[in-house]
Amino acid sequence: MPFVPIDKDKCFYLIDYGANLNADGEDLYKFALMANLYMKENNKISNPLIGIFNIGIEQHKDFSLHKKANGILLANKNLNYVGYILPKNFFNDSIDILLTVAKLWNILILLSSKKIKKYFDYHSKAAAIVFVVNGVIIKEHGSSDEVQFYFTLVKANKCLKNGIINKLNNRNYDV
Repeated sequence: MPFVPIDKDKCFYLIDYGANLNADGEDLYKFALMANLYMKENNKISNPLIGIFNIGIEQHKDFSLHKKANGILLANKNLNYVGYILPKNFFNDSIDILLTVAKLWNILILLSSKKIKKYFDYHSKAAAIVFVVNGVIIKEHGSSDEVQFYFTLVKANKCLKNGIINKLNNRNYDV
């Protein structure tokens, strides 16, 4: 669950940004639930905005996995799901959680590399969150320096203090 900075104080998180080649609509929904919990508990955002990265906002332009996830997300009234998000809207505070897949993510890189570079201090923000069956992994690059490692430990400590692992294991993440 890496994040993309919007400005110095705001970012959005990418869900299934290519980690799973076989994700389907139900998987994207479950990933959204876990990210929703993370945003509430660790980032203290009471009602995170969730969107699906798509090539259009019209229903006929979605991929099959998006269509299924869209239907399930719309049915869950406990989530603040805003629907399909176009690349031009990524940086206008319209989302906190973006459901995506690796191929579509490549489009975002082309569209936003200058904006990301302007705000991204990789030393304090590089670690990505990976939710696994019985826990959370905070992944850092092998070339990380002591500053990056420190901020990775801070992020891991925050997950532990906020009980993310227990809540995920108890499937208490859909509210």
